Amino acid sequence: MDGKGGSCGDNAKWTFVDGVLTITGWGATEKFVRNTQKDTINYPWADFKDEITKVVIGEGITCLNNYAFYNCKNIRSVSLPSTLNELAYGVFQGTSKLTSVTIPANVKKLGSQVFKGSGLNTITFKG
Repeated sequence: MDGKGGSCGDNAKWTFVDGVLTITGWGATEKFVRNTQKDTINYPWADFKDEITKVVIGEGITCLNNYAFYNCKNIRSVSLPSTLNELAYGVFQGTSKLTSVTIPANVKKLGSQVFKGSGLNTITFKG
């Protein structure tokens, strides 16, 4: 599959290659908005959200904002950086195949419904 990518925040970029969505840069991702009538999100990877199986967040990213991976149902693996300090509202909501996640020690804020409808059975907090 050809790679895709672009901007997802003032200083954040994303790439998607072979099922892996990678976010790099620094600071926060943009705040994504949910259209409740259509149950869609305006994230830039919406056209292939069902193809994402792994998410890698690079060092330097500090916040994953609202709905970043909402209903990306095939995510099975997530790698979060030590620089992350916030997971905002509904970030992993509806990620039904995600069964475990490790939250870095610097995360001080977890938004509401971060893991609602996920497949999580194990959450590990570092630090």
